[in-house]
Amino acid sequence: MPRPKRSDGRKPVTLFKTGNYRYAVTQETVKSPKTGRYTHPKTIWGSVDHNLVFTPNARYLTLDEKDRTALLFPEGWDVQSLPPSVHKKPGRPSYTGESVSQLYGAVMLFEEVSRSCGLTEDLIHIFGEEKAAEMRTLAYYNILHDDCYNHLESWQKIEWYPSPKVLTPSCITRITQSLSEDDKQSLFALRRRRMTTDAWCGIDSTTYSYYGHSLAETRWGRNKEHDRLPQLNQLFIYDISQSMPVYYRRMPGNMPDARTLRTTLKELEFAGFKNAQLILDRGYLSKEGIELLVKKRISFLLMSKTSAHDVKEVIFSLNPDEITQPAHWIPDHGVYGVESTYPFTVTVNGEQREAAPFRLCIFFDPEQQGADRKVLAQHIHETAASLDTLMNDRVVLDDKTLKKLREYFNLTLDTKKQIIVSYEPNEKAMHSYWALSGYFAILCSRVKKKEYPLTYVLDRYRMRDEQEKSFMFVKSEQNGRRLRTSTEPSTDGRMLIQFITLTINAAIHRVYVNNPQLNKRFPTRKHMVEEMRGIRLIRHPKRAKIITEFVGMQVDIFDAFGFEIPPHCRPVSRPKKKRKS
Repeated sequence: MPRPKRSDGRKPVTLFKTGNYRYAVTQETVKSPKTGRYTHPKTIWGSVDHNLVFTPNARYLTLDEKDRTALLFPEGWDVQSLPPSVHKKPGRPSYTGESVSQLYGAVMLFEEVSRSCGLTEDLIHIFGEEKAAEMRTLAYYNILHDDCYNHLESWQKIEWYPSPKVLTPSCITRITQSLSEDDKQSLFALRRRRMTTDAWCGIDSTTYSYYGHSLAETRWGRNKEHDRLPQLNQLFIYDISQSMPVYYRRMPGNMPDARTLRTTLKELEFAGFKNAQLILDRGYLSKEGIELLVKKRISFLLMSKTSAHDVKEVIFSLNPDEITQPAHWIPDHGVYGVESTYPFTVTVNGEQREAAPFRLCIFFDPEQQGADRKVLAQHIHETAASLDTLMNDRVVLDDKTLKKLREYFNLTLDTKKQIIVSYEPNEKAMHSYWALSGYFAILCSRVKKKEYPLTYVLDRYRMRDEQEKSFMFVKSEQNGRRLRTSTEPSTDGRMLIQFITLTINAAIHRVYVNNPQLNKRFPTRKHMVEEMRGIRLIRHPKRAKIITEFVGMQVDIFDAFGFEIPPHCRPVSRPKKKRKS
């Protein structure tokens, strides 16, 4: 017997699973007039993910409003979160503005990258389609041009951007000031969902110089660019496996990394990073920080200082002839590696308790040892020559200079004036540097030896180089070395735009470095983007848009990224390469 239909005429939508696919379907009962048998055909209206978010297909989009409301979705399904454009019935594309011919290729590449990494979908889900287009416009402009946002209005006449609205400087200020902390946290949560369960996250910070003094967190601090300006610090969480930034927070400009760990872990728990595996550099090496990580049962890889007492004792106990045996050779990295244990105690209710010992991975590079020892010998020779000159000329020295000279020498000074009377080499300091040269160590917690050998540990930690390069993108290509803001809301908004820009930049860099063909043809990613800019978008009133042809290496770029070239833009045939005579 057929199933009775509802009295209101609505069709219940159910979840249909087949393998790893999940569909939203309606099922009807049809009686064959010949055989009299009943069949139950299914009609698929879209897909449903594990969070019960419904994504419509072409059949659903072609329904009119009456037929669409006739579909009865189960309670708990996320159907209302679809952007307004998805509910519109597709028709022939038309353009109502004036005739224009704009540069399009580079921005089209950015749009495809943003869509492929899920950034476009996340921004639309939080901010809506119009504001998401404005934010992507600001992000794309950061990559393409070194100018400030004052020139964006004029570039919108020459180059196509997602936002059709003319973004004047005052409009850009209102956009950045409207980005709230709740919006930022919502974006972090969505980016967290796109990470794999076994992802490793690198933690590191960078600095922004600042011209004014009105921000509460601006401080004088040290930075790698040696800018003598007040600065802000920005801490990034970077998904090492996917080469993507997933979280950031701002801090005072004089804040050392080791003091930021407690607050950062609390923020990560709120954003959904509770079980994330962390990769840390030497800046986070402190007893309080390690104790906090142990208590929270967080897996981590931490670069340790070889000058630390326990690590130095392990290295001094190693026989150089034994560590350089072929059995300890790691061919993928060209170093030798051995393991040891690192005992550690934690404070619980005021009592010291022994925790599970860490894995202490010791690595030795003979070539680096030779280079370090040559640098030390040259430094001692030059310092000794300087000491002779200063002693003979009886030069009065300040405390900073004396501290530098005492690094490898014991000085005898005049009691009345800071004048060097005599000096002798500090054999203990020289021997310590000499013996530790060529070695480096990594502390591992909750990283089992059988599952994660030394090669895996070194592979994961050296992937932090991707994060260091991402800071270079911010300071150079994204024009983010110095902030041009004067209020707290504007600063927060600019940092969020920089985060979005960095996400796109990192996704492009990941494809570029892993594709030998792109590396061979383009010296840098900037050259690759410039190659795409020649493609134009032509529009005429009441006509569909026209995208000019892809030629030469433009086709290779889209193929390397796996993006689909628009219809009629791919060349029918390509000339064969000429053989060298």
